[in-house]
Amino acid sequence: MARFSQKWINGIVRDTDFVQLVKELTDQQPDKKGLFLCPFHTERTPSFKIYKERNLFICLGCGASGSPINFVMEYLFMSFREAVIFLARRLNRRFPKK
Repeated sequence: MARFSQKWINGIVRDTDFVQLVKELTDQQPDKKGLFLCPFHTERTPSFKIYKERNLFICLGCGASGSPINFVMEYLFMSFREAVIFLARRLNRRFPKK
């Protein structure tokens, strides 16, 4: 099993359109302030914020936070490696050779 370099993983995170990813996986649109309903807990008022410039999220309600990789791991119940592969395939990214 080949390991992915940190540089390659950073490129995956950098190139992921985090807002689009959350829209597709949760079937939601952000509100006027750009907030989503948090997919990790029940709420009526959106508190899930994506910081596009840093490609990070935080839920102001439950405290969940992280990168697109963390989001995919938690939301789709994947391992780190599976989440990286999922995002790479979404970007049609070539995998590093062994």
